Amino acid sequence: MTFDSKRGLVATALLAAAMSFYFYGLLIPQVRVGMREQNRAGGYYCGNDLYPIWLTTGDLLASRTNPYSMTTEHRIETGLYGRPLDRSNRSDRAINYRGFSYPLYTDVLAIPLSFLSFRSVQIFLSILFPILIVRSVNWWCAGIGVPLSRVAFTNAALLTLFSIPVLEGWWALQPTIIVGVLLAATLAALRRNALGLAGIALALGSVKPQLIVLPAFWLAVWAVSDWPRRRRLIFALAVTTIVLLVLSEIWLPTWWLSWWHQLPNYRQFDSPPLVELNFGKLIGRVLGLAALCLGVVACFRWRRLPADSSGFSLLFAFLLAAGVVFISSSIAVYDQFLLAPGLLVLWRDRQTVRSNRMMRFATFVLCLAFFWPWVAAPTVSVIHMISPAVVSDKVILLPLLTAASFPLLLLSVLSMLVLKTMRDTPTESTAIVRD
Repeated sequence: MTFDSKRGLVATALLAAAMSFYFYGLLIPQVRVGMREQNRAGGYYCGNDLYPIWLTTGDLLASRTNPYSMTTEHRIETGLYGRPLDRSNRSDRAINYRGFSYPLYTDVLAIPLSFLSFRSVQIFLSILFPILIVRSVNWWCAGIGVPLSRVAFTNAALLTLFSIPVLEGWWALQPTIIVGVLLAATLAALRRNALGLAGIALALGSVKPQLIVLPAFWLAVWAVSDWPRRRRLIFALAVTTIVLLVLSEIWLPTWWLSWWHQLPNYRQFDSPPLVELNFGKLIGRVLGLAALCLGVVACFRWRRLPADSSGFSLLFAFLLAAGVVFISSSIAVYDQFLLAPGLLVLWRDRQTVRSNRMMRFATFVLCLAFFWPWVAAPTVSVIHMISPAVVSDKVILLPLLTAASFPLLLLSVLSMLVLKTMRDTPTESTAIVRD
């Protein structure tokens, strides 16, 4: 390790420490103050996104209680806030949906956790999550074909682990983190031609179907285009999914009807996707349709590419970013964990990006949005330590200024890269875009 690399690693570690202080010392306490003012601070806060899964799994094991019932919804709200929410109240109406909204096989997979107290679950998963997050960085690098030195990998892991979206997912024990790890494992397995393992990981990731639907479509098109050699992916995906569905049906017959009827409640008390939040419903849907068309064209254009090609992983990262922008709720900042492969793809293809003036400018703006929290959070933290009175509630939120724009900027650059790669690829049947 050279002296410069040591200094870079020390700088990253200091930034990570400053980001931790900002998140746990400033942002979380401010949120708790607001919850106390609204009489919503009487329940679990750390691990709040996993609590509905833990509670409903235990109830199902004890008495096969319907997890999608209004009674269960109020029990979840009481566990999280100390009381049921009153949706006729303006402040309560603004809270996102807190009932159980996952497919029932999520509870099937969570059975081992139900034998622990929730306090034990909080401790166990708070230790496990960072290990899985760091491991996912390794799998993303392997799947995308980005060789990193030990120092570079450590820097990438720290920047991922201590970014605000990942810290939020870690604190809330949000299942998106698990889904992201499974998607990273899927891509790494595909590159090694372990198609069965990739299919199993993808099926397990369907506990949040909205996050995997676009890459799953791409992989289905890819597998069918060379069925004899790639059918193991579809078989593993189908068998794993069928097993999960059968176990769920045995446990609670016709559960899927209750789940389906529950989804409108989830959307009713949820914020719109990022693109609609920024551009409105009409323009947002037009942009979403354009991105979908680009993705579909690329899927069929590149369906014969090998899994170790740069085009394959580029499209995988593009579709994940499109899902975060056009499908995920804008309040689900932790879903931005799925943008990590897009950043790695841009790093891998940086020579191509530099060769195009428009992409170069867009990437420059993207870098400003990416590094803004890493500059603002330490600055706000230092000011708070020197003079706490100067740091108002609005100042504390400054590091979050680019939270809504960063995914849009990343998707824009990835879209340009997809278009350029398609122009440079002669035909889908002969082009093999290798690293």
